[in-house]
Amino acid sequence: MRLSTLLLLFTAQLAVASPATEPSVAPDFSQKADDYLKAELNAGRFAGSVMAARSNQIVFMKGYGLANRELDVANAPDTKFRLGSITKQFTALCVLILQEQGKLSVEDPISKFVPDCPSAWSKIKIRHLLTHTSGIPNFTSFPDNNSTLMLPSPPEKTMKRFRDKPLEFEPGERFAYSNSGYVLLGYIVEKASGQSYEQFVRQFVFKPLGMKDSGYDHFETILPHRATGYTQEGDTWINSAYMDMTIPHGAGALYSTVEDFFRWYQCWREQKLVSAESWKAMTTPLKGNFGYGFGIGVVEQFGLKEFAHDGGVNGFGTSMKWFPSADVFVAAFANSDSAHPHEVADNLAALLLGKPLNLPKEKTATKLEASRLEPFVGRYRMVEKPAVICTVTASGEHLFLQSTEAPKFEILPESGTNFFLKARPDIQVTFWKDASGKASRLVSKAEQEHGGHEGKRLNESDTGTNSPEETATVSAGNIALGKPAVASSEESEHPAQNGNDGQIETRWCASSGAVPQWWQVDLGGTTTITNAQIIWEYCAVYQYRIEVSSDQKHWTVVVDKTAHATPAQASSDDFSAKGRYVRIVIPGLEEGCWASFFECQVFGASDSKQ
Repeated sequence: MRLSTLLLLFTAQLAVASPATEPSVAPDFSQKADDYLKAELNAGRFAGSVMAARSNQIVFMKGYGLANRELDVANAPDTKFRLGSITKQFTALCVLILQEQGKLSVEDPISKFVPDCPSAWSKIKIRHLLTHTSGIPNFTSFPDNNSTLMLPSPPEKTMKRFRDKPLEFEPGERFAYSNSGYVLLGYIVEKASGQSYEQFVRQFVFKPLGMKDSGYDHFETILPHRATGYTQEGDTWINSAYMDMTIPHGAGALYSTVEDFFRWYQCWREQKLVSAESWKAMTTPLKGNFGYGFGIGVVEQFGLKEFAHDGGVNGFGTSMKWFPSADVFVAAFANSDSAHPHEVADNLAALLLGKPLNLPKEKTATKLEASRLEPFVGRYRMVEKPAVICTVTASGEHLFLQSTEAPKFEILPESGTNFFLKARPDIQVTFWKDASGKASRLVSKAEQEHGGHEGKRLNESDTGTNSPEETATVSAGNIALGKPAVASSEESEHPAQNGNDGQIETRWCASSGAVPQWWQVDLGGTTTITNAQIIWEYCAVYQYRIEVSSDQKHWTVVVDKTAHATPAQASSDDFSAKGRYVRIVIPGLEEGCWASFFECQVFGASDSKQ
């Protein structure tokens, strides 16, 4: 149950294209799409079904690979796939239907529908759940999540896992993707309607739209044309781990077909089932919510406004995208959790819009003996999302990576410490070793990213359930909107294999909260600074300065740079300056700008320690 298409904040107005008798499609589109998808299938990057539509007509729809590997059954347009988090847009629509029926309001406190509501939830409204701004922690990120997947857990039971945990922030203060919130929404749909979630979505969404091949997935039901979900371990395909579908509920329990999703596209296109006002509310992100409405991402791609969402659940991955101004809709459903339907949907849309394809670069793996893989085995806590634990395991000469939010992926070695995902060669995983030769941290990074996502090794005695300790405190002033930012700093040596012996890396970051207008850090001694790297996500920053001082009173401006930073974009600046204190200044910060991750790295050689 994931979401990977959240970009910059802007306000969305739903645009509906005028009907056209013939869709504007290049004559060779179908052949190019088929050639591309066959190449993805042959490379092991995709198996599933796709659909592309334009101007209210299907222009391409086909299945690739096998829906069932044991029975040799092929994927087809009517193959049924688990949707994962694409379920959320249906849940959001159910809430809006109930609002128009007068049975609830998105401004209602959830305590109206949740009995014995925790006092910490008293300020949470239904709107906060819809927009992932409630502060309720995401239960699928809990370290014990994978151990609970086989046990039935209706919403009442699932709520017990997170109802007594403290909020991560005050309701409405910021965005944090939470499957917990959408399980609660599914529960509220049931309480407000007097029907089960399954019955309500069938009666008020699927049946009116003619989506006869969509529903709530139950393992025990004999469901014709249902795909089997697969996981790849090394060169071997296995059935994906069982997951009881009572768990995801309103956050990710539905199934559908790409053929039915043409009818879902028509619903979006013609604003069916609810009023235009409700559709506008659903597709307008809250200020500071970096591109998320009610159950749908509101982003920009190819210079066009895009409504999009991805989904992932054991053995399945899904993606849907609609570009209203071009009247282009694509859906890509896969029955393996190592596939990348998001990229497939992107490239199908690119072909339909006459844009260049974004193809992964081919990489060649080397071979490492099992003894050389052993130093990487362990558990790593992600710095920017401390609740997420990445586990690295080895089987013979194969190495695997699995986080508490994602399935297991095999990673292939490029060198002694650099690896890449077998299913996604554009994602690199680098391990950093300590003096003992054991990996102390890992960094995962997509090719288009300049920064990356760091995980620190947990001690064997650490269960992963405790919060990480902060190593130091960074002062922050003039906080945007007067909200506190959580900041920390650390020092560590660069790995010897990078040729940076004796240099230090000082880093400070805020993994949640508002971006301050300035930050500064005490390096603990006079340092020759050689480089700075700034990373910010989900926030538009147009200008920054890097200042250096030895006395914290007289600052020297080292860099004054104007740049528009897109999500996960990092800007590096080479310079040389001495000082004990380094300060980052962001003048003219946009009001309401929130960062899920802000990090500054300063590299240099320490001249003295005090």
